[in-house]
Amino acid sequence: MNETLEKRKSLLNDCLTAVVNDLAIHEGMTWDHKTKIACVLFQELCKDERQAEIYRKRFQAHQESLNEPATEKQKDYLKFLGVEFPENITKSRASELIEQNIKKKEVPQ
Repeated sequence: MNETLEKRKSLLNDCLTAVVNDLAIHEGMTWDHKTKIACVLFQELCKDERQAEIYRKRFQAHQESLNEPATEKQKDYLKFLGVEFPENITKSRASELIEQNIKKKEVPQ
């Protein structure tokens, strides 16, 4: 397990302990109630962390794909738009050129 994950787990544990201790001030609340509330909060924090990890992985994959060679469809569309480009153009640069040239071809309304 990496160090960042261990730090997050430790932080989550500290938060959970603080929540349980804070709930102790409420009179009439049984340990069972406090535990259930703390567990629900912990589950929500874990879901948020999983979702954040999914977004990080997707973003990283997207960033890596931008440096890949442009697809044949991108190259064909650039040719259709009349744009000259180097043969080793990247997906990112092709996308930028397509966007720029589509705007040039739009008819004002």
